[in-house]
Amino acid sequence: MLLAYAYDLFQKISNSNRIEHYSMIIKNGQRPQILILKTEGSEVEFTLDGHHKLNAYNKTTTNANIVRITKYKGMILDL
Repeated sequence: MLLAYAYDLFQKISNSNRIEHYSMIIKNGQRPQILILKTEGSEVEFTLDGHHKLNAYNKTTTNANIVRITKYKGMILDL
């Protein structure tokens, strides 16, 4: 139980630190990229990389630098 609590606490601190880190970078003029995946015809998007960056953009009320990958119907996606 204590280990689970320590892990949750570390995640909160770590996440908060990452968001603060990216907030400072954004305030200094840099625009880190966020990678999002979307399927054609769907309103749902998945953040592949950049959860903390996205939170930092929201916190600084700055438009996010998003790279959006759209999978089109009939397209073969080989990972």
